[in-house]
Amino acid sequence: MINAPAGILTTQFTLLQAVKAATDHKTIALAQWLGMDQTTLTRALKKLTDAGLVECNPGADRRVKFWYLTQAGHDRLQQAELLWGEAQQEFKKHFGEEKARQLRDLSVEVADMFFLP
Repeated sequence: MINAPAGILTTQFTLLQAVKAATDHKTIALAQWLGMDQTTLTRALKKLTDAGLVECNPGADRRVKFWYLTQAGHDRLQQAELLWGEAQQEFKKHFGEEKARQLRDLSVEVADMFFLP
């Protein structure tokens, strides 16, 4: 699904949020945090790099890479977050606050079940 007004896929939205929120910007740390393998994450981040939304800086050991949002990445993420907030409000308006809370709680349970070691 594409967040059309922001011009990014929902998966890319998640990656941009993760890069922004990360305290450790190394590929391995981001991959572990997201529950992804490093190769898949690197491939996905490469697309964001090509789009000018993320930059990759090598570490002292050239095998280690650090990922950061560019200004364009920050701007795009901010735009997408506003749209996401609007979508959340529409969901609550249609289904109600209680069902929205139940869905969030269930999502956390599912993520915990599959992604915690």
